[in-house]
Amino acid sequence: MRRSSRNPFLRLPITLGNDVIHHLIHADHILQITAEDELSCSLELINGKEYQVELDLKAMEHLLNQAYGHELAQPALDL
Repeated sequence: MRRSSRNPFLRLPITLGNDVIHHLIHADHILQITAEDELSCSLELINGKEYQVELDLKAMEHLLNQAYGHELAQPALDL
């Protein structure tokens, strides 16, 4: 994939209270991704905001691979 075709924005299902909304987040602003459970993870952004996303780590990895146009490193596994 060419660098010019990279789309750094991710449209993610974010939990706000009892609702799930779709929110655009710039992939370059994600500082850390942490698994919450089997179906969701939390994102920490460089501006200090945190969001709970209704996607698992595998789905987030796939979205980030698409956003960057190449495969990223695998997430660390807790042993």
